[in-house]
Amino acid sequence: MAKEEGPGTSTGGAGGCGSGCECAAELEQARQQYAALKMLKDKNSAAWDTHDALAQGLGAILWQLNAIELHINDHRDAADLLLEVKRAQDLARELLREAQDSVRRLRM
Repeated sequence: MAKEEGPGTSTGGAGGCGSGCECAAELEQARQQYAALKMLKDKNSAAWDTHDALAQGLGAILWQLNAIELHINDHRDAADLLLEVKRAQDLARELLREAQDSVRRLRM
C-alpha cells in the first residue's frame, strides 16, 4: 500500500517539498495567506457592524424626526419641539461617532 503524501511530507517530485528550504517557504506563504484571509474576515465583520449601526441609527433619527413632525402638526409647545430636536441631534452625533470608529477600524 502506497503512503499518501501531502505538503511537507514528500521526498521530492511535483506538489511536495524537495528540501527544508522549500518547505519553510511554503509554510511561510501559507501563513501569509492565512493572515490576509483573517484580515479580510475581520474587515468584513467590521463592515457589517457599521452597516447595522448605521441602519439602526438612521431609523432612530427618522423616528425622532417623525415625532417632531407630529408635534408641529399638533401645535405643541416650542419647549417640547426643542427637546425632540435635541434628541435627534444627539442620536445623529452618536451615530456619526460610531460610523467613524467603524471606518477607522476598517482602514487598519
